[in-house]
Amino acid sequence: MDKKFSIYIGSAALYSAASVSYAFILLRGMEMGLRAEHSMLIYAAIQAFHVFSSYPAGIISDRFGRVKAAQIGYAVLVTAFLTISLAPNIQVFVAGALLFGVHQGIVETAQRAIIPSLVPSEYKGTAYGVYNMAIGLVVLPSNIIAGILFGFSGSATTFYYGTILALA
Repeated sequence: MDKKFSIYIGSAALYSAASVSYAFILLRGMEMGLRAEHSMLIYAAIQAFHVFSSYPAGIISDRFGRVKAAQIGYAVLVTAFLTISLAPNIQVFVAGALLFGVHQGIVETAQRAIIPSLVPSEYKGTAYGVYNMAIGLVVLPSNIIAGILFGFSGSATTFYYGTILALA
């Protein structure tokens, strides 16, 4: 695996630091008045939007390019986080949460579609393993930082943190 792949893995890992845990989204909703028993419905809806945005994301990736599709996903993440953090009411919060699901479908599809173009076919399995390991190594400490921010500065700060990382 070469330098292009390493740069891509670094870029994808940096981006993944921005994608905070679903738990923070649900906690933000509960801060806004979402009843705890309804949080599972929001989680399920986020997952549904994730699933159903994946196929259109693949079409966008094929038509406009994988990198462009990933960039669209990053822009959707920024929009989702700003919507969640600035939401004046629960309805706007839900729209932001659903956008987060759309972002997941777009980015996961596009980022994974880039990998085969960067490595020889005999290293695709290894490349996916490196990709998933890099994402995992970044997500845990990033979410610890997000949790500290959430605890000390409130939920909006957590989503501003994610927004700044997504724009990096």
